[in-house]
Amino acid sequence: MNKIIQAFRDKPLFWQFTIAFVTVILCPIVLINFFSYYNGAAKIREQYEESLRQITGDINGNFNSAMQELDWLTLQIVSQPEARNFVLKSPDSYYEKYLLKQWGDKQLFFKRLLSESGHIGRVSIVGDNGIEYSFYSDEGQEYDKNLYDHRAIVEKAERYRDRLPSDGKSQVFLSRLKEDSSNLYLTLARRFSAGAYFHMAGTVFVEMQAERLWNVAGDENLRNGQVWVLNEKEEIIYQPDTGRIGNSISSYIPEGLPEEEQGSFRVKINGVRMLAVYTRDPVSGWCSLITVPVSQMERPIQNIKTMLFYTLIIAFPLTMLLGYQFIRSILEPVHQLEWYMARLGMEKWEKVIGRIPGNEIGNLMLQYNQMVEQIHELIEKVYKSELQQSQDKLIKRNAQLQALQTQINPHFLYNTLGAINTYAIEADQKEIEQMVSALSKMLRYAVQNPLEPVKIADEAEHVENYLTIMRYRHGRMPRIIWDVKSCLSEPILRLTVQPLIENVFQHAFEDGISEEHFIRIRARREKDVLLEVEDNGIGIEGLEGERQYRLEEVTNITFGIGMSNVNKRIQLIYGEEYGITVFRNQSGGTTVRLVLPEAGSDGRFAGIGM
Repeated sequence: MNKIIQAFRDKPLFWQFTIAFVTVILCPIVLINFFSYYNGAAKIREQYEESLRQITGDINGNFNSAMQELDWLTLQIVSQPEARNFVLKSPDSYYEKYLLKQWGDKQLFFKRLLSESGHIGRVSIVGDNGIEYSFYSDEGQEYDKNLYDHRAIVEKAERYRDRLPSDGKSQVFLSRLKEDSSNLYLTLARRFSAGAYFHMAGTVFVEMQAERLWNVAGDENLRNGQVWVLNEKEEIIYQPDTGRIGNSISSYIPEGLPEEEQGSFRVKINGVRMLAVYTRDPVSGWCSLITVPVSQMERPIQNIKTMLFYTLIIAFPLTMLLGYQFIRSILEPVHQLEWYMARLGMEKWEKVIGRIPGNEIGNLMLQYNQMVEQIHELIEKVYKSELQQSQDKLIKRNAQLQALQTQINPHFLYNTLGAINTYAIEADQKEIEQMVSALSKMLRYAVQNPLEPVKIADEAEHVENYLTIMRYRHGRMPRIIWDVKSCLSEPILRLTVQPLIENVFQHAFEDGISEEHFIRIRARREKDVLLEVEDNGIGIEGLEGERQYRLEEVTNITFGIGMSNVNKRIQLIYGEEYGITVFRNQSGGTTVRLVLPEAGSDGRFAGIGM
């Protein structure tokens, strides 16, 4: 060993450099490349399979979500009295079908699902006595004509009546609209009771065309791969090749799928080697399977192998040649540079003098010379830059502190009004005291959640504070008549009545307020709660006779933004059938009527403003 080391040392520096270059650089690079290739290939396969397993899990989740949504939909339908009563009617009762259609058009969850889903063809409600009505999605007409064969729907209900669970649970199965139909549908159905207690009298069907389930599977980014969705019997319920739907997976994979919950294997399908990755859903028993050509998975691996091959063929001799030139260019100036670097170690900043080569070592020498000239300038620039940044940060921080110090919160405003009120009391200025007190109460009331329900009594107190301020503003006020005692505990949205009173002052008394003028606030219960603000002012032009106008129908009159805001909030919370109506009353003035649901009538107040 010592002889080998001594022989190496006795060789010229050029050969020492060359041997060291090959041993220390080239050989490790080759070994690392080969190791990286095999390790990278294994990682690519592992990550590829893991990504496919993730996709199969997502597909299972998508199908579960879709089926759960449809299960919820059918449960909502069969729980409605309209559907239960419908299946007990005569099959020839077209009026009952019309009523069911009207009911369906009002169900927002129902309409949303039919309009947004691209795979639901129809939802059918069928009674055991033969009455039937179907709701179709926006794309239902693009499926096939059998969707509109109502007799076939009734016959299908009769065929599956005894196959469905008698406890009302839903079931999903593959079916045809007709026995001779070529199109397969994924059907979710459940039986439901009507009339007598637990007497099953009807069936609800949701028909989904199997070939349109691509928007549920979400397999558009798999390139040459294909998605298979199997039911618990390993029947194909979705596959891009629609001719395979309805067949058993064993027709294409004779060995079937392993029993494990998830896994992968390789199989030949139509003579093509495929990688198959599957995941079973433990709840439904359905299975999502993805098959991709093995060649597609191994394409990145082949690219790595090809790149390594060309690297060894081209880069190795090229590296040797460049290494040779590199060694020659280094050996001559290296000693010169070594001497100056030694001087640098002694803190003697001297420039390189003499011949400077035009290669990298020469550039290094030139950069060394520039470094000596610029080092102090660079230090000064860096110092100034850091100082400027510190000053900018300080200015921004001071600006933020000043902005925070100038913020005024509602508590400051309330405390200020309270202080003004105190000074008014001490100065015996009752008018100021009453106005400030009323304004403070109005502000405290107004800054709270506008969608939170309060009692009519609370709203009346807020209106009284508003009227207190108006008395001091106008001097003369109309007579205020309250008739709301029977409805004081009824709920109403916050800030609802005061904009109606304000509208009276805007439109009713343009010619001035006289002694006979009045404003009557009246509340009563009928089918709903009616709260009216009536005046005997000059009236609003454009309101004809005794006709009642919904606020949105009055386009030729400019009401305040408060009226529109109240109307929109009421309809948003309670529904389009509620809101504001306006009409001319018998005294020639105007009546603004607020229609609200009675407390506890339909549970609409639950959770408002939370």
